[in-house]
Order: sequence, then C-alpha cells, then structure tokens
Amino acid sequence: MINESEVANAERYADGCADSYTRRVAAVKSNIQQNIQQKTYTAGSLADAAVTRYYSDQDMNCSESLLRAGNDCCKLGMEEKSLRTAAPFGGGMGIESVCGALTGSLMVLANLYVEQRAHESDRIKKVAADFLQGFEKQHGSIICKDLKALYHDDELGCREVVGRAAKFLEKFITDHNEGRVR
Repeated sequence: MINESEVANAERYADGCADSYTRRVAAVKSNIQQNIQQKTYTAGSLADAAVTRYYSDQDMNCSESLLRAGNDCCKLGMEEKSLRTAAPFGGGMGIESVCGALTGSLMVLANLYVEQRAHESDRIKKVAADFLQGFEKQHGSIICKDLKALYHDDELGCREVVGRAAKFLEKFITDHNEGRVR
C-alpha cells in the first residue's frame, strides 16, 4: 500500500517535471523571439523562397509556402491549380494535427520521387519514412500543436517552423538525390 509520504514525493516530482518543461519551453521561445526577426536565409534557397516570398510576402500558409518554394527551387513545373492542393494542410490540416510544413514538404518529395503513381515502387515509402523520422528528430515532433508550443511567435506566426522545415527539406533532397525521377 502507498503511504502519504510516497504520494507527496510523487506529487513534488511531477510538479518539478512540469516546472522544468515549462522553463525549457520558455527558454526556447525566448531564444527564438530574440533571433527570429533577424533570421535571413541564403538568397535563392528553398528556405528563402518559403519564408520570405510565400509565407511572409504573399501570406501563404505553411504547407502552401513549402510546396510553392519546392516547385520554384526544384523546378517541378506544377501549375497554379495543382499548387492550390496544399491549401487545406496549413495549421496541421486546420486542427493542429500533422504539421503543414511537413505535408507541403512531402508533396515536394512526391513530385521528385514518383514518376506516375506511388505503387510503381517502394521508393516513395522509404523517402517519406526517412523524411518523417528526420523531421521529427530535428524538430522534436511532427504535430503542429507541439511545434507551435516550441516555435510559434505571436507576431510572426510559424515563420520559424517554415524556415526550419525548408532548410531540412533542401538538405534532405541534396542528401537523397539517388532515385529521383526529376
């Protein structure tokens, strides 16, 4: 049977963990807020196009910004009508589910690694799995709500997430050039 002393110790431990987490999130947010406005990306890079051209200047959502930047930088040749398919994926599909920057990135990868359809080979499954695992490892989650807790800024929105995702996508494409169809 658990005694009152053990319950009190467990409650103090839980409070300490919650406080530690809260302080860690506050520190990350503070660091981001100090650096976010001066964040610039290499001109012509996928991150620069996603953050500056689409997310900030054209008020696109995170998913739209990544797909459009990928279309530009990877020369995918997608038409305007096709680019609009990313619209409902922003904000974690509008319900803070899977990150919109992640879904936009996966759309770019599909255009680079799929010739006609996904079932033609297992290539896109492996590429998507590798990308998802790497994204989660680098960003701490693939869920919009979690990423917003870490990176969202009231003034600049998800600019930090869009920039981080675009830089990760650009590096991923460079590192996984084998097997591309475009």
